[in-house]
Amino acid sequence: MKIVVFALIALALFAIYRYRTAPKPAKGDQEDQVPLHRVGAVYESLRNTGSDGSFAVFMPGSTAGAPDVQFSIQRGRVGLDWLLIGDANIRGQEAFEKLLDSEEASYREQELNGVRFVRTEDERAPQLCRRVLEEIFEVDPQGAVTLIVESFQWPPKHD
Repeated sequence: MKIVVFALIALALFAIYRYRTAPKPAKGDQEDQVPLHRVGAVYESLRNTGSDGSFAVFMPGSTAGAPDVQFSIQRGRVGLDWLLIGDANIRGQEAFEKLLDSEEASYREQELNGVRFVRTEDERAPQLCRRVLEEIFEVDPQGAVTLIVESFQWPPKHD
């Protein structure tokens, strides 16, 4: 079980690192962006087509050090994760936990192989993620964020 969780975290960290250090596309090329109103659709697609180790990372910026939040599947359950890596995410932990507390959403801090993260498996994870993006990351409700997906169907086939 711990190996699956470690693999998920390692894969997410690797994807974030690769994305942030990769050359940026030339002007006119399209980055993977998702409007905030589609956060729920990302969650549903992950839940319906993903498996343990699948994840979706939302980043309001594409520069090194930008904060992020993710959905992931662990032990067959989709959750909202706040990885405690990078200065922006470490500084934002208290705000994330206050937001969850304000919604009476249960969460737990976990550590695996030296990587800490806060996770909620609350059924309102899509709404909580939107609130994180809008209130903590200050993304315009009509705006979009960078999306990194791993091991699930996105966009959904019916799109």
